Amino acid sequence: MKKSLKVLVSMFISVSMIVSVVPAAILCASAEEYLPGDVDMNGSVDSCDALLIMRYSVGLYQLNSEQLAIADTNGDGIVDSNDALLVLQTAVLTPSEPTLLTKEDEYALEVVKLCNEERKKAGLAPVEINAELCEAAEVRVHEFPQITDITEHKRPDGSDWDTVLRQRGFHYILAGENDASAKNFTPEDVVRGWMASESHKKNILCPEYNVVGVKYAFIEDSPSGGYCDQIFACVPKDLKDENAEKSALLNKINAERKQKGLSALAMDDTLNSVAEVRATEITSKFDGKTRPDGTPWDEALYEKVDYYGKCRNYICKGNITGSADGAYEAFTTTSNLTDAVYSANSYTKIGIGHAYVDGDKDAHYWTIVLTEDF
Repeated sequence: MKKSLKVLVSMFISVSMIVSVVPAAILCASAEEYLPGDVDMNGSVDSCDALLIMRYSVGLYQLNSEQLAIADTNGDGIVDSNDALLVLQTAVLTPSEPTLLTKEDEYALEVVKLCNEERKKAGLAPVEINAELCEAAEVRVHEFPQITDITEHKRPDGSDWDTVLRQRGFHYILAGENDASAKNFTPEDVVRGWMASESHKKNILCPEYNVVGVKYAFIEDSPSGGYCDQIFACVPKDLKDENAEKSALLNKINAERKQKGLSALAMDDTLNSVAEVRATEITSKFDGKTRPDGTPWDEALYEKVDYYGKCRNYICKGNITGSADGAYEAFTTTSNLTDAVYSANSYTKIGIGHAYVDGDKDAHYWTIVLTEDF
């Protein structure tokens, strides 16, 4: 079975992932003795090498001089995400694993590479592949045959294209979409066409964007045959590990519940996804009762799970709430939350969502969703 690009690039998203490598401090062999891209110097070029280069490019890993020479696979004197992509391509296209990367994924990788080359010419930092954006782009390309004019950036139901991000609870500050369709077009054709269009070029050369997702698909019996979708986004990179902060917040809540003789709340993945959606929604409409479209907040829950028991939704915002400590203080000063979380034993599950909006005076938005068992 062929693995898709979203599986391959997901390793770049989890920057806390532990990779077994030889520490750089004890590596002393000459770079000439190793294959280009063999950053961990274990004799083979694999996905771990690509991950190390990606981690280095975002300041999360240090490479010594020999490793830097090995990592600069395109020979441009800079070790960045372009080198990681080349190493990943090398790793997955070896004879031992010839089916890891599909032709469609190769196409998408080439589009990202070409766009980053355009950004480099303009003096901009490269955008990094984001697994969630790749999944969203995959949804979009399969929607295109159902749309009369894809240049309007609408979905089949008439809603705006970016609902594909909001429905996933994807946190972003800015986002933009480029699309293309034709019977036969190469990645070079696509990027050349985008660069010739002011609106598409603006997305490619937007200095605020730091992540991208691309998907290409050939759909038989469709009006155009081939479709390519590219989604850019600006996501905050200066925040602490959200998962760690959510866990710390839950620990504080459960410690308080324990003192009151109540059972601990269990973090639930489904409720987390609901809370993520709600956190994104309250950045545009800070309302704990209704969603931006005016429907009740719990519609976000019913979209994820068939549940008809008791449920609660709590929200807070503010510059001081960027950490678990700040969020805990904000939430516990809300009397209704205090009653439900610290006085009711009927609730057993919790979901926690967080959204960050750069430049917003409140900056951080948190949501807690509580339910009984389901």
